[in-house]
Amino acid sequence: MDVLVGDPSFAVFVSRHLPAGSFTLVDIGCSGGLQRSWRALGPALRGVGFDADAAEIDRLAARESNPLLRYVAGYVSAPEDHPFLQARAGRPRLPGNPWSRLSVARTLQRREAAAGDPADEAGTTKPLPKIVLPSFLDEAGITDVDFVKLDIDGDDLAVMHSLAGSVGRLGLLGIGVEVNYFGTDDPTDHSFHNTDRLLRGLGFDLFGLTVRHYSNAALPSRYIYDFPTETRFGRPLQGDALYLLDPCAAEGATALSQAKLAKLAILFSLGGLPDCAAEVLVRHRDMLAPLFDVDAALDILVRSARDGDMPESYPAYQAAFAAEARCFFTAPPGAAGQAGGTGPVAAASPDEILLRQLQGEQGAAPGREVWPDEQLLMRIEELSAEAQALRASTSWRVTAPLRAMVNRANGRAEARSVETGWPRDAAAAMLRIEALTKEIAALRSSTSWRVTAPLRSAVRLVRGR
Repeated sequence: MDVLVGDPSFAVFVSRHLPAGSFTLVDIGCSGGLQRSWRALGPALRGVGFDADAAEIDRLAARESNPLLRYVAGYVSAPEDHPFLQARAGRPRLPGNPWSRLSVARTLQRREAAAGDPADEAGTTKPLPKIVLPSFLDEAGITDVDFVKLDIDGDDLAVMHSLAGSVGRLGLLGIGVEVNYFGTDDPTDHSFHNTDRLLRGLGFDLFGLTVRHYSNAALPSRYIYDFPTETRFGRPLQGDALYLLDPCAAEGATALSQAKLAKLAILFSLGGLPDCAAEVLVRHRDMLAPLFDVDAALDILVRSARDGDMPESYPAYQAAFAAEARCFFTAPPGAAGQAGGTGPVAAASPDEILLRQLQGEQGAAPGREVWPDEQLLMRIEELSAEAQALRASTSWRVTAPLRAMVNRANGRAEARSVETGWPRDAAAAMLRIEALTKEIAALRSSTSWRVTAPLRSAVRLVRGR
């Protein structure tokens, strides 16, 4: 889900102050596994994942290391006698769906024809049960749910209607759901406008929204990825929406407990909204201060929000904003000057130009972010660990006085490590990888590393390596 890709640093910090199993997630349509962001909650995370693919459920259960997470095979929907299903009776499941006219449908049709008809597997799988979420939660003894993620390509709106009467008693903080940008004016269509109307009526506000474009086969666009899916241009077909409670709203704010406020701030941060998380901390400081260091948490949010030469502490960040520092104003294309301080607004930096080029190479339309995939994030983790190991090595530590003396003589400070935290998009991830690679190369070519080479060789000989 593209609306839960924020820097997890704040979530890691706050969740350490929450009891084990105190954040409950319900993931409906969990094929592929829980989104990586949720793992930032560590032992505080518990929950249930549902999917109609029984084999995938078995795979996820076998590899799960958190004993508080379970996986259930079945179709989640509303009960047959629910008024929503009664009103929808006789209507097509996805009216107005332009799928057959899209270029992605044509590509898939060609590939299926080339592959031949799949083997008939009728009768080889066991029928799966239909699951009504509120009833399941009651039977499982789950009385508190913090977040529901919903992506089942069809009955999403029916599931939300079935859950509507339980939102208050469950203490639900938010819902992330896939939405369709097609449909009619019928209130039972699974469309964005019907989803928005329902969830706003339940007290939630919209805090995140993505759009996936799909071109028509009459003039196909380039695919964003190396397989047929969304395209660089085309009609808005689907997207992901993030709905959360707003505990700082002037009207209609729901009274929340200390733990619920902390978990809502976590959700804002994971949703890429450090500003909303900071507002929760500032507005409810007195309630949250006994749980964790609010000032330290605000500094973490600043580090995930800052860009370029922006200040790193919350007080300095706010002071710079109040003074209208240039770092808060984006340079227009072709502008001249320096980026920081009080000088004129700067032109686009080489990094900004590279970022735009990378977005273009990945097929992103102007202004659209391309989120980093698993391979990029794993590469960043590997390089970060290598850089940290070099800086923590005996060779680096024993030469610290020598470096300090040289730096003082030259009037410079020691180079800092590349910033931590998750990049916001694929282009930023690639820039981070480049920066880490350069940092590691600089460390290995430094005088400190070279002069201690004999020491490392001797240690390896003694240890037989």
